[in-house]
Amino acid sequence: MQKSYVYDGTFEGYLTVLYDIFKSGDEPASICRTDTGSATLNLFSDERHTAAEEKKYMLMKKAIIEKISAETFENTVHAFLSEMPDIEMHIYRYINTGREKGNDVNKLLADDNVIPVLRAAQRVKHEGHRMLGFVRFADAGGIYYAKINPDANILPVIIPHFRTRFGSQKWIIHDVVRNLAAFYDGGKCAIKPVESLELNGAADDETKYADMWKAYFKAMEIKSRHNSKLQQQLIPKKYRGNITEFR
Repeated sequence: MQKSYVYDGTFEGYLTVLYDIFKSGDEPASICRTDTGSATLNLFSDERHTAAEEKKYMLMKKAIIEKISAETFENTVHAFLSEMPDIEMHIYRYINTGREKGNDVNKLLADDNVIPVLRAAQRVKHEGHRMLGFVRFADAGGIYYAKINPDANILPVIIPHFRTRFGSQKWIIHDVVRNLAAFYDGGKCAIKPVESLELNGAADDETKYADMWKAYFKAMEIKSRHNSKLQQQLIPKKYRGNITEFR
Protein backbone atom coordinates (compact mmCIF):
# COMPACT_ATOMS: atom_id res chain seq x y z
CA MET A 1 0.00 0.00 0.00
CA GLN A 2 1.28 3.49 -0.86
CA LYS A 3 2.15 5.95 1.90
CA SER A 4 0.80 9.45 2.44
CA TYR A 5 3.56 11.56 4.00
CA VAL A 6 2.82 14.36 6.45
CA TYR A 7 5.59 16.79 7.41
CA ASP A 8 5.97 19.93 9.54
CA GLY A 9 5.77 22.48 6.72
CA THR A 10 9.47 23.39 6.74
CA PHE A 11 11.79 22.96 3.78
CA GLU A 12 14.04 20.81 5.97
CA GLY A 13 11.08 18.61 6.81
CA TYR A 14 10.13 18.31 3.17
CA LEU A 15 13.61 17.23 2.06
CA THR A 16 13.59 14.72 4.90
CA VAL A 17 10.42 13.26 3.39
CA LEU A 18 12.02 13.13 -0.07
CA TYR A 19 15.03 11.35 1.39
CA ASP A 20 12.80 8.68 2.94
CA ILE A 21 10.79 8.30 -0.28
CA PHE A 22 13.79 7.87 -2.56
CA LYS A 23 15.50 5.62 -0.02
CA SER A 24 12.48 3.31 0.07
CA GLY A 25 11.96 3.39 -3.69
CA ASP A 26 8.20 3.65 -3.19
CA GLU A 27 5.84 5.97 -5.07
CA PRO A 28 4.10 8.26 -2.53
CA ALA A 29 0.34 8.60 -2.62
CA SER A 30 0.57 12.19 -1.40
CA ILE A 31 2.75 14.61 0.55
CA CYS A 32 1.17 17.28 2.72
CA ARG A 33 2.07 19.66 5.51
CA THR A 34 0.48 19.60 8.94
CA ASP A 35 0.10 23.38 9.27
CA THR A 36 -1.99 24.07 6.19
CA GLY A 37 -2.96 20.70 4.76
CA SER A 38 -1.60 21.63 1.32
CA ALA A 39 -2.63 18.29 -0.14
CA THR A 40 -5.47 15.88 0.48
CA LEU A 41 -4.48 12.65 2.14
CA ASN A 42 -5.23 9.52 0.16
CA LEU A 43 -7.84 7.47 2.01
CA PHE A 44 -6.41 4.26 0.57
CA SER A 45 -2.87 4.78 1.82
CA ASP A 46 -0.91 4.53 5.05
CA GLU A 47 -0.34 7.89 6.73
CA ARG A 48 3.24 8.53 7.81
CA HIS A 49 4.24 11.56 9.88
CA THR A 50 7.84 12.61 9.30
CA ALA A 51 9.91 14.91 11.50
CA ALA A 52 12.69 17.04 10.05
CA GLU A 53 16.13 15.47 10.41
CA GLU A 54 19.18 17.60 9.64
CA LYS A 55 21.30 14.67 8.45
CA LYS A 56 18.68 13.49 5.94
CA TYR A 57 18.05 17.07 4.85
CA MET A 58 21.75 17.64 4.14
CA LEU A 59 22.10 14.32 2.31
CA MET A 60 19.09 15.07 0.12
CA LYS A 61 20.32 18.58 -0.63
CA LYS A 62 23.75 17.25 -1.55
CA ALA A 63 22.25 14.55 -3.77
CA ILE A 64 20.14 17.05 -5.72
CA ILE A 65 23.09 19.40 -6.28
CA GLU A 66 25.67 16.75 -7.14
CA LYS A 67 23.56 14.21 -9.03
CA ILE A 68 21.30 16.67 -10.86
CA SER A 69 22.48 20.28 -10.53
CA ALA A 70 22.66 23.37 -8.34
CA GLU A 71 20.09 24.94 -10.68
CA THR A 72 17.67 22.14 -9.85
CA PHE A 73 18.12 22.70 -6.13
CA GLU A 74 17.53 26.43 -6.58
CA ASN A 75 14.34 25.72 -8.52
CA THR A 76 13.27 23.31 -5.79
CA VAL A 77 13.69 25.97 -3.11
CA HIS A 78 11.83 28.66 -5.04
CA ALA A 79 9.02 26.33 -6.09
CA PHE A 80 8.57 25.20 -2.48
CA LEU A 81 8.24 28.83 -1.39
CA SER A 82 5.40 29.30 -3.88
CA GLU A 83 3.08 27.33 -1.57
CA MET A 84 0.95 26.43 -4.58
CA PRO A 85 -1.46 23.50 -4.11
CA ASP A 86 0.22 20.08 -4.19
CA ILE A 87 3.63 21.65 -4.85
CA GLU A 88 5.24 18.87 -2.79
CA MET A 89 4.17 16.18 -5.26
CA HIS A 90 5.12 18.38 -8.21
CA ILE A 91 8.63 18.81 -6.82
CA TYR A 92 8.90 15.09 -6.12
CA ARG A 93 8.08 14.29 -9.77
CA TYR A 94 10.48 17.01 -10.95
CA ILE A 95 13.38 15.65 -8.92
CA ASN A 96 12.53 12.07 -9.85
CA THR A 97 12.73 13.08 -13.51
CA GLY A 98 16.01 14.86 -12.79
CA ARG A 99 17.50 11.66 -11.39
CA GLU A 100 17.16 10.22 -14.89
CA LYS A 101 17.81 13.29 -17.05
CA GLY A 102 20.34 15.20 -14.95
CA ASN A 103 20.39 18.97 -15.45
CA ASP A 104 18.65 18.46 -18.79
CA VAL A 105 15.50 18.20 -16.70
CA ASN A 106 15.38 22.00 -16.76
CA LYS A 107 15.16 21.96 -20.56
CA LEU A 108 12.07 19.75 -20.63
CA LEU A 109 9.64 22.62 -21.07
CA ALA A 110 6.81 20.40 -22.30
CA ASP A 111 7.11 17.73 -19.61
CA ASP A 112 4.19 17.66 -17.17
CA ASN A 113 6.56 16.42 -14.46
CA VAL A 114 8.76 19.49 -14.89
CA ILE A 115 6.84 22.54 -16.06
CA PRO A 116 4.74 23.10 -12.87
CA VAL A 117 7.92 23.44 -10.81
CA LEU A 118 9.69 25.71 -13.29
CA ARG A 119 6.65 27.96 -13.49
CA ALA A 120 6.23 28.09 -9.71
CA ALA A 121 9.93 28.88 -9.22
CA GLN A 122 9.81 31.63 -11.83
CA ARG A 123 6.76 33.23 -10.21
CA VAL A 124 8.51 33.34 -6.83
CA LYS A 125 11.68 34.82 -8.31
CA HIS A 126 9.65 37.43 -10.17
CA GLU A 127 7.59 38.40 -7.12
CA GLY A 128 10.70 38.57 -4.95
CA HIS A 129 12.47 40.87 -7.42
CA ARG A 130 9.37 43.02 -7.85
CA MET A 131 8.80 43.31 -4.10
CA LEU A 132 12.23 44.90 -3.60
CA GLY A 133 10.82 48.13 -5.00
CA PHE A 134 7.73 48.11 -2.79
CA VAL A 135 9.17 47.53 0.68
CA ARG A 136 8.85 50.69 2.80
CA PHE A 137 10.57 50.96 6.18
CA ALA A 138 9.47 53.11 9.13
CA ASP A 139 11.55 53.82 12.24
CA ALA A 140 10.05 51.86 15.14
CA GLY A 141 12.11 52.80 18.16
CA GLY A 142 15.47 52.58 16.39
CA ILE A 143 14.56 49.46 14.43
CA TYR A 144 13.37 49.83 10.87
CA TYR A 145 10.11 48.03 10.25
CA ALA A 146 8.29 47.13 7.04
CA LYS A 147 5.31 44.95 6.31
CA ILE A 148 4.57 43.02 3.14
CA ASN A 149 1.66 40.90 1.92
CA PRO A 150 3.12 38.67 -0.81
CA ASP A 151 1.43 35.86 -2.67
CA ALA A 152 4.40 33.55 -2.08
CA ASN A 153 6.67 33.08 0.93
CA ILE A 154 9.34 35.43 -0.41
CA LEU A 155 11.06 36.50 2.83
CA PRO A 156 14.01 34.13 2.19
CA VAL A 157 14.28 35.54 -1.34
CA ILE A 158 14.47 39.24 -0.45
CA ILE A 159 16.53 39.04 2.77
CA PRO A 160 19.98 39.06 1.06
CA HIS A 161 19.18 42.34 -0.71
CA PHE A 162 18.28 44.18 2.49
CA ARG A 163 21.19 42.75 4.47
CA THR A 164 23.51 44.25 1.87
CA ARG A 165 21.57 47.50 1.56
CA PHE A 166 21.32 48.32 5.26
CA GLY A 167 24.61 46.92 6.54
CA SER A 168 24.62 47.12 10.35
CA GLN A 169 21.16 48.73 10.64
CA LYS A 170 18.62 46.62 12.54
CA TRP A 171 15.38 45.88 10.71
CA ILE A 172 12.26 43.75 10.66
CA ILE A 173 10.32 42.72 7.55
CA HIS A 174 6.91 41.38 8.52
CA ASP A 175 4.97 39.06 6.21
CA VAL A 176 1.46 39.78 7.47
CA VAL A 177 -0.08 37.06 5.32
CA ARG A 178 1.87 34.27 7.04
CA ASN A 179 2.55 36.16 10.30
CA LEU A 180 6.26 35.59 9.82
CA ALA A 181 9.01 38.15 10.26
CA ALA A 182 12.65 38.38 9.27
CA PHE A 183 14.65 39.87 12.15
CA TYR A 184 18.06 41.36 11.32
CA ASP A 185 20.30 42.54 14.17
CA GLY A 186 23.01 44.03 12.01
CA GLY A 187 24.85 40.75 11.66
CA LYS A 188 22.60 37.72 11.80
CA CYS A 189 19.15 37.24 10.31
CA ALA A 190 16.39 34.84 11.31
CA ILE A 191 12.82 34.23 10.20
CA LYS A 192 10.42 33.67 13.07
CA PRO A 193 6.63 33.42 13.49
CA VAL A 194 5.21 36.41 15.31
CA GLU A 195 1.92 37.17 17.02
CA SER A 196 2.11 40.93 16.58
CA LEU A 197 4.57 43.75 16.04
CA GLU A 198 3.93 47.22 17.43
CA LEU A 199 5.17 50.38 15.71
CA ASN A 200 6.12 53.47 17.68
CA GLY A 201 5.46 55.75 14.70
CA ALA A 202 7.05 56.85 11.46
CA ALA A 203 10.34 58.72 11.55
CA ASP A 204 10.81 62.21 10.06
CA ASP A 205 12.81 60.73 7.19
CA GLU A 206 9.92 58.39 6.42
CA THR A 207 7.53 61.37 6.28
CA LYS A 208 9.84 63.30 3.98
CA TYR A 209 10.26 60.27 1.77
CA ALA A 210 6.50 59.76 1.62
CA ASP A 211 6.00 63.44 0.66
CA MET A 212 8.52 63.06 -2.14
CA TRP A 213 6.64 60.07 -3.45
CA LYS A 214 3.29 61.86 -3.20
CA ALA A 215 4.71 64.74 -5.23
CA TYR A 216 6.05 62.28 -7.77
CA PHE A 217 2.69 60.55 -8.19
CA LYS A 218 0.89 63.90 -8.36
CA ALA A 219 3.15 64.90 -11.24
CA MET A 220 2.57 61.55 -12.91
CA GLU A 221 -1.21 61.95 -12.52
CA ILE A 222 -1.18 65.38 -14.16
CA LYS A 223 1.01 64.17 -16.99
CA SER A 224 -1.10 61.10 -17.65
CA ARG A 225 -4.49 62.70 -16.80
CA HIS A 226 -4.85 60.50 -13.75
CA ASN A 227 -3.97 57.34 -15.64
CA SER A 228 -4.78 54.77 -12.93
CA LYS A 229 -3.64 51.96 -15.22
CA LEU A 230 -0.16 53.50 -15.36
CA GLN A 231 -0.10 53.76 -11.56
CA GLN A 232 -1.27 50.16 -11.34
CA GLN A 233 1.66 49.09 -13.51
CA LEU A 234 4.10 51.10 -11.40
CA ILE A 235 2.75 49.98 -8.03
CA PRO A 236 -0.02 47.35 -8.00
CA LYS A 237 -2.98 48.13 -5.74
CA LYS A 238 -2.38 45.01 -3.62
CA TYR A 239 0.89 46.57 -2.35
CA ARG A 240 -0.44 50.11 -1.77
CA GLY A 241 -1.76 49.49 1.74
CA ASN A 242 1.82 49.01 2.90
CA ILE A 243 3.14 52.17 1.21
CA THR A 244 2.75 55.41 3.18
CA GLU A 245 2.03 57.68 0.23
CA PHE A 246 -1.15 55.76 -0.66
CA ARG A 247 -2.70 56.02 2.81
